[in-house]
Amino acid sequence: MLIRTQETALSFTYKFGVSSTFGEYGRSSFLPLLPSGLPFTLVRSPQEEIEEERRAMEIEVREVWAWNLKEEMEMIASIKDSFPFVAFDTEFPGFIASSSRGATPDELYGDVKLNVDSLKLIQVGLAFFDGFGMLPCSKPFCGVVWQFNLSDFDPSGDCHSPSAVEFLKENGIDFTASRRQGIASMRLCEEFWAAGLLGNPRLAWLCFHGTYDFAYMLKLIEGGEPLPSTRREFMEKVNRLFCNIYDLKYMAKFYDELRHGKLGLRRMAEILGVEEYLENSREEEEVKEGEGKHRYHQAGWDSLVTGMSFFQMDMIQEIQAMKQSSGDMPVVVDLSGLNAVLNGSNGVIFDMGTELIDAADAATDHLMAAYIWIDVKELCCCH
Repeated sequence: MLIRTQETALSFTYKFGVSSTFGEYGRSSFLPLLPSGLPFTLVRSPQEEIEEERRAMEIEVREVWAWNLKEEMEMIASIKDSFPFVAFDTEFPGFIASSSRGATPDELYGDVKLNVDSLKLIQVGLAFFDGFGMLPCSKPFCGVVWQFNLSDFDPSGDCHSPSAVEFLKENGIDFTASRRQGIASMRLCEEFWAAGLLGNPRLAWLCFHGTYDFAYMLKLIEGGEPLPSTRREFMEKVNRLFCNIYDLKYMAKFYDELRHGKLGLRRMAEILGVEEYLENSREEEEVKEGEGKHRYHQAGWDSLVTGMSFFQMDMIQEIQAMKQSSGDMPVVVDLSGLNAVLNGSNGVIFDMGTELIDAADAATDHLMAAYIWIDVKELCCCH
């Protein structure tokens, strides 16, 4: 199946998708629709084609600074309708308060608020995927993700965890460059609104353990103001701004192979086969450039891994069983321990106790269906 383009295009088979045609930055006039009745699916290539693509495909993490922000956001605005699944990640300077074991959802939110109100965002990563898990391409055989470097955080004076900042330095984050060339958070917020990323019901946001990611994004969007005083108000604002959310750590609770969610992003990527593919891509770049550009614990790379992992999770059986009782409704998935779920169609909050979330038969409960189901045909169809 081909995606038609107005530009000169190249046809190839991507490991995480089907044979497609991309022009400059993957602009397309329409998207292939998924099979009727399925929320999403992974169309796998034959093994020999997969191996060939592993050798051929590269990943470009585009570094975004103040000087190229406008240009990169114009690219994002041009591809977002064709690539409506937005995997994202943030990097921030650690924690000043940790939650105690057994804390209630409201207590957990109190700790989130204390940390986010006191600290500043360092990076935001965005990776855009179409309904088949394919990235936009900037050039032949090169998928693109974006990494936004913010200028607000100053490790010499701002509150932070010293061990966390040192850890981020070891993983390649250049705080000096960010202070000199980075993006002011208010300007990034303005560009996100201008590109149509916020309050857009046609986009689905993919995260892993995403409470802090959305909390920092909400703080950025609201001009650095403190987070809402209550968990309910926080979830309502997140729902209005991001509309449809998948939290992969929560989704992993339904998988024996994924340790029922008791694992980190990198381990999930290893189990799903994403790590192996990305390691091959990274090794090729290291040979060419002399160093590893792509690393975990940088926002661009982690957003890529999150998105690819999402499309490797075979959710069809679970969702088909759930859909019988839930219907087709976009929803906000439980955000990493807060146990609050928003129905995206009407903003109602369901407060979920741990007994229900941990129940062995949770996957068959009609509220669990509301956690996960999203009508991808609705999201991916052309305007």
